[in-house]
Amino acid sequence: MLDTRIVFLEGLPGIGKSTISQYLSLQISKNGYSTRWFYEGKFDHPTRLCSIGEYPTRALVTQCLVQWKQLVRSALKGRDVLIFDAVLLQCTVLPLYLSSYNQAEIASIINEILLVVKPLNPLLIYLKDDNFKDSQKKLIKRRGVWFGELLSNYVLNSSYGQRKVFEASELLWIQFCEEYIQFLNRLFGLLNLDKLIVNVTGIEKNRIQELILNSLSLNNEFQVYEPEKEIYIGTYRPVTGKFPDINIMAGSDGLIINGLLPWEDLKLLNLSTRIFLVRGWPMRIVYSESLDGFTIEENRTARFNFGRSYVRLG
Repeated sequence: MLDTRIVFLEGLPGIGKSTISQYLSLQISKNGYSTRWFYEGKFDHPTRLCSIGEYPTRALVTQCLVQWKQLVRSALKGRDVLIFDAVLLQCTVLPLYLSSYNQAEIASIINEILLVVKPLNPLLIYLKDDNFKDSQKKLIKRRGVWFGELLSNYVLNSSYGQRKVFEASELLWIQFCEEYIQFLNRLFGLLNLDKLIVNVTGIEKNRIQELILNSLSLNNEFQVYEPEKEIYIGTYRPVTGKFPDINIMAGSDGLIINGLLPWEDLKLLNLSTRIFLVRGWPMRIVYSESLDGFTIEENRTARFNFGRSYVRLG
């Protein structure tokens, strides 16, 4: 029996927060509960303090607390289980830390938020990676130099970064992570909520998901169908607008999509004959009955604009 109404999925960038949040949302729904997943990049996110690259003011912190109160009042009118990825630590604690708030101030702000959400019996699931240095290097290599520069500049341009001596390189972010993780370990002891620390070091995502399901006393009810790959493989062009073509190809364990996002080889999860989810992203691909094209349906995000239709070439 699931005894929480709000779940926070946290961990370093690229560790799998959004992928597991999406999976958990699907599993909770299949276990008979109504659920809502709030993706970290959602354009109209109800409670996000800052995105990567942004720094909070005192006024923003006050406004964020008001937004949490509004969300809880609304949530208590229904029965949805709310799932947030990255909102509590990555989008709140991290920018506060970079803005030179001290440990006591950060703990006080987070505990104010936790006091507001207490009626929803909050649970923090933290994905811990003992091999985070190699993992972050692989992440930057996979996503590109621009992503490493984004993270490094986030540190360099902060008030925290102005007080430190760093070399401007992708390794700067990894150096920062070592100190930041130590801070989080101290902070966890000051936070008033239930915590589930999942060590993901060297563990496949499927196993991580299984461990979390077992901890929440949920059954594995969500099944991904194995599609007939050949009928979907191809190149697709947007019906309107100057956007890149999309390629859908066969991967090692299903279909993958390229051209939709800056990240390559995103896995597609087949829900039915004509409907796929993009793993780790709040969007789905809905094919036409003739399978000669599809429409991308999703919650709006801050970084990308979808809702487009595509037609198969050739």
